[in-house]
Amino acid sequence: MANARLGSQHYGIPISQCTPTFILKADDTYIALIIQGSRKIDFKAVEAFLGVKKATMASKDEIHHLTGSPIGSVSMINPNIRTLIDRGVQTLSYAYGGCGVENHTLKIKASNLLQVSHGEVGEFSRARN
Repeated sequence: MANARLGSQHYGIPISQCTPTFILKADDTYIALIIQGSRKIDFKAVEAFLGVKKATMASKDEIHHLTGSPIGSVSMINPNIRTLIDRGVQTLSYAYGGCGVENHTLKIKASNLLQVSHGEVGEFSRARN
């Protein structure tokens, strides 16, 4: 799905169970960040956790080059990219997010996502206004 809101509507699941993956550029390193679709990225928290000066969204071209996927389809599991997972994701029974293929969604137990992604858990998001 193109974004968490559309995925939530299409699959009839709460937006909080949608777990989009964002590719960020942190100084000169790329990372994957998974948060709940009901929240927004807290860039300052990401920067503090990583000890970098600046974290920003990677460009469309950078994302495609790194993952082979277009924006909206980036897999939650990226073995060659350091992965951060927002603390709220681990409270979910299931996470629904990208699998690397357009118009397809991966449903995975949140506990399994943490394990297979080798994700580092922290506070990386804040409530939407």
